[in-house]
Amino acid sequence: MQKEWTFTLEAAELAEAYQFMASLLPRNKRRRLALLLCVPALTLFTVFYFHWNRQPTAWVAAIGLCGLWIGKVSGWLWTIYLHNQVSSLLQQLPEVHYTPVTASFGEVIKIGELSLTAADLQSIVPLKHTLLFFHHQDQMFIVPNRVIGSGDEIKTFCQNLLRWQKQAAAGCSSGPGMTHPSRKRRKTS
Repeated sequence: MQKEWTFTLEAAELAEAYQFMASLLPRNKRRRLALLLCVPALTLFTVFYFHWNRQPTAWVAAIGLCGLWIGKVSGWLWTIYLHNQVSSLLQQLPEVHYTPVTASFGEVIKIGELSLTAADLQSIVPLKHTLLFFHHQDQMFIVPNRVIGSGDEIKTFCQNLLRWQKQAAAGCSSGPGMTHPSRKRRKTS
């Protein structure tokens, strides 16, 4: 089943892809962990420092605060941080002109002038408004969910891509599987 769409990428969709890429940076992973654990660590310190560790209400309040922080507040702050980081990056770039692109998906995938096979795809990352397709180590292209359709259509589309990839891998056994994008580690000396 061959699918073909013509679309123009919007600024919000590009920003979402950049936010995802920014969240993968090692420095941002450390910042995310620090943001996630700072309030629970301070809460536990406060409970023990003021000798409230024998009071059940102090533990209930501490667990509630930690749960609220980990479950909601840190996620909101992290989203705001990534948004601000990407917004400042996009403002520094020259004005971007989005042009219509034709994407054709089947056993051969064509995005504009780029031609790939299903076996060339390394991973598909579904985001809220876009699908990110990683190929050839460090390259990616973006397809907005709005051109594919609803959630069920997106799921069917991804399943078809996986099926085509399995068929291509069966044809040549050395094809890469659907994995997360590989990250090369720096050698420290």
